[in-house]
Amino acid sequence: MAAALTLRVPTGVPLTNAQVDNNFSQLNTWGNTINSNVGVLSNLTTSATGNIVVAINEINAAVTAIAIALG
Repeated sequence: MAAALTLRVPTGVPLTNAQVDNNFSQLNTWGNTINSNVGVLSNLTTSATGNIVVAINEINAAVTAIAIALG
C-alpha cells in the first residue's frame, strides 16, 4: 500500500493548501501503518514469498520512498 499523493508536476499548477494537507495526511497514515507493523513478522507481505531477498528489497524500497517523501 502506497500513499496516494497529489503531485504538482502532472497537474501543471501549484497544489492547493487542501492538497498539501492531504499529502501530509496520507504520508502520516502510511508511516503509522508501517510503524505498527515493524517487528511483527506475520504482518510482512510480499508477492515473492519464496525469496527473502526480494521481501527485504521490497521493505527497503518502501522505507526509502518514505524517507524521500519526507525530505
